[in-house]
Order: sequence, then C-alpha cells, then structure tokens
Amino acid sequence: MDYFQYRRSPPEDVKSSPPSQPGRASSNLRLVNLALGLAAIVALPGGFSWLWELVTARWLLPSVVQTLPRFTVACANLAVMLALPAATLMVLFTVTGMHRKRVAQTTWRRAAGLAAVWLAYVAWILAGHLLLTETYRKSAEAAWAVQGMVSLAVAPVFIGAMGMALVSASRELKEIMRAESLPNQSPASLLVWAVLLPIVLAAPLLLDSSRPLARSVAEQDSFAALCRDVGVRLMERPSGPVRSLAYDWDPQRLEYGRPQFDRFELDAHGRIGAMGGFPTPRSEEHAKKLDFDFTESRVPDGRSGAATINPGAPYYHFPAFRLRQPYYGVDALSADVMLHIDVSHPDELRKARSRQGVVRYELTLTDRRSGDVLGVQRFVVDQVNKRACGANVDGNISQDAFIHDAIHR
Repeated sequence: MDYFQYRRSPPEDVKSSPPSQPGRASSNLRLVNLALGLAAIVALPGGFSWLWELVTARWLLPSVVQTLPRFTVACANLAVMLALPAATLMVLFTVTGMHRKRVAQTTWRRAAGLAAVWLAYVAWILAGHLLLTETYRKSAEAAWAVQGMVSLAVAPVFIGAMGMALVSASRELKEIMRAESLPNQSPASLLVWAVLLPIVLAAPLLLDSSRPLARSVAEQDSFAALCRDVGVRLMERPSGPVRSLAYDWDPQRLEYGRPQFDRFELDAHGRIGAMGGFPTPRSEEHAKKLDFDFTESRVPDGRSGAATINPGAPYYHFPAFRLRQPYYGVDALSADVMLHIDVSHPDELRKARSRQGVVRYELTLTDRRSGDVLGVQRFVVDQVNKRACGANVDGNISQDAFIHDAIHR
C-alpha cells in the first residue's frame, strides 16, 4: 500500500482506535497544593492573624498557650492559620466543581511554585516556635532587635516565594476554570483532605494530657466570677473642697510602688487596646481630668527618681506642674484625700508585663479630714490574656475619672 492509498483508506486497526483524550480530571493533590499555596500567600504577611487572635480570645487562652510544649503550639498555629483556610478553599473547590474539570497535567514548575510558599510558611512557624522563641528569651530586652534582624534576613526569601506562588496560582486557576467538566466525579477524597489536614495538625493540642481547652474554659469562668462585683461605688461626700491627693499602699505587698498603669482602654468585648495615655479630647473622660495643688505618694512610687530635697523621707510631695517647683521628701502626708491601692496578686506585678495574669484592683478613696470613705473602685486586669473588666467611663477603666466623680458631688 502506497502513501496515497494509506491516506485514503487507513488500515482497520487504525480506524478502530479511539481518539486520545485531551486531559483528565483535576487530581486531588493538585487542588490540595493549590489550596495550601493560596492560604500561605495570605498567611505569610499576617493575613490570617485575626483567626489566631479569635481562637486565643475564645477557646485557647494565651495564659494556657504559654504552658504548652512549643511543638504543640506550632502545630496549633499551623492548623488555625494554614490548614483551616486551605480546608475552606478545598470545600469551595468542590462547591464550584473544580474537582470535575478535565485539565492537562500541571507542570513541575507550577507545582513547585505553589509548594514553595506553603513550605516556607511551615518552616517559618516551626522555626519561630522551636528555635527563635529560645533566642528571644535569652536575649531578654534585645529580643526586638533579634526579631528585626531575622525578619530582614528572611524577607527576600518570603517575597520571592510569594511571587512564584502568585504566578503559579493564577495560571492554575485560569487553566482549571476554563476547562470543561467531566460527569460523575466524586469530591469525597478532596473533602477527606479538607477534614484531615486541620485535625492532624491540631492533634497534639487535642491529645495533650493537660487538657488545654478545658483549662481555658475554667479560666474564663474564673475571670467572669471575679468581674461580678467590679465597678465604682460612691459613698460619702467630701467634708470640703478637695485641693490635694495622696497615694498610699502596703509596701509589703507592693514593694515596687503603685502599679504602672491606672488607665486601660477597652473595646466592646473587654479586650485591652491601650494602657496609660490620655483620654480622647472632648470625651466624657477628658472632662474629668484632675487638677490638684499638689499630690503626695509613698516612696518608692515606681514613677519618679530620688528627690533633691530630703530624698530619704518616707513620702514625696509633688507640687502641681503649673507651679514649676521641684518635688521633695516629707515625713507625713498632708493631702485632703488619700487613695489607698490594693491588689489581689501582687506577685503577678513582678512579672514581665506580657506574662502578668489576673490581678484584681481595689482603690479606696478616703477623706483624711473626716475619715469618711468617699468611694471604692474595683476592676480586674489580665495582661497575658489582654482582657479587663470594670469600665467606669467611656467604656474604659480610669482611676482619674473615679477620683473626679467621688470628690465632685
């Protein structure tokens, strides 16, 4: 058979051979890799940090996290900030029918571009919890410098990985979305991946013998119990105009002086947003700003250095700032009213601020001229879990506002 006869009438075996298929249904591993890559692109710059904050605010308190093994915390972090968003994308893939798309096999470069970004994120989380945490602890006050140097060193790697992943993800999505759909393709195996990934990464947390989730619930209940009788209770009126204020406390309990912060800004859920500082101009709290001729305080107060006049005295006398006079030591208090400060767990105040647990404050304002109690303010602050209760003005906790309300009636 010559060439032209072959072209006009091919052999029977050639006639009967079926046409080749241009592609096949999207493989589950391909979609899993795509979901992980997309999730990591958002997670690397901190796009899912709100998820971790939500989990640690409601179900896994930071005070409990600090007691867990670092590997357990790293896995929990990956479960929340990588596996959970990726699992959500996998479910979305099945809903939109992407598992039924007939596409050609992906290139290794495209697969590697997606894998590189989520592997880089996994490596960063593991290194941050297993290696860098110990470095920060040893460096103490220089931890911020160590963190800055490490971040600058790895930034080019992360930027490169994110760039490759963005290109690979866009090409993958474009190819899959344009492809035709195949019938009777079950999404079961992809959904199994969506369920298994978060569960496997959360397993060290769920199987931990200390029952961290149950401990978090118990701490939540304990905090709620402490918050039942917080707030301000105004009692007697001052015996006359109040022009001066003294601060006092038990030096055996507060050996470093009065607490550093006497004002806490809270959000609608009682989360601490800022500590100290000044109230918002033209707010109700701002209108309750205090103005005394002088204040006095037990020494040391943790806020001022040694006085130039009579520095060894048990109390310091602070003239109003407008008078431009130096403060000096005195042997006895002479102010009109006195604020006595007490806390439930003074040992917590000796810790680093980020590790201070639940402290219940009780402030008692007394008129020294008559001996009457003018008012009592109670509030609870939990620094490690960034929460507080006992707001008394504009949704915030303000010592100055309490004093203002007690003496201006």
